[in-house]
Amino acid sequence: MADAARFRPRTGLAMFCFLSPLLVILPLPVLGPTRQSLWLLAVAGPLLILVGVSSGLAAILIPMAKKASHNQNLLAVGRPATGVIEDMKTTSTRVRERLEVRFSLSVHAEARGAPYPAQADRIISILEIPRYQPGAVLALKVNPDDPSDVAIEGLAS
Repeated sequence: MADAARFRPRTGLAMFCFLSPLLVILPLPVLGPTRQSLWLLAVAGPLLILVGVSSGLAAILIPMAKKASHNQNLLAVGRPATGVIEDMKTTSTRVRERLEVRFSLSVHAEARGAPYPAQADRIISILEIPRYQPGAVLALKVNPDDPSDVAIEGLAS
């Protein structure tokens, strides 16, 4: 639940950035077609729209890129482990015909001994969802400094 709340401020920021250019356009009917309002529409309007759209895209894409970079790094240097899917639910992220799924896992790492709970996100095709069901075993990489930080390599063979 805390993870879901963490993503909402970015969505709000993105919506604000996308909608803020309307602050330039909406007052025009009230002001009437004066010289200042036309200048505002002609010069500041496109500039604010450009800034709003680029800020909104940055608010969405930068966190996604950081997350992807973190997962790639963890897959490269993490310690191997396996995990059993306990629960899964989709997040609000969609990429073409793929969904981001948050998995609740029971992680089995040799260095740790007893299984422990963790969560990991992975973008999967909608066609792969039947393969990623509770009880399925996944190949994982575990952060040696933070065992709750795991990345999913794929299904264990």
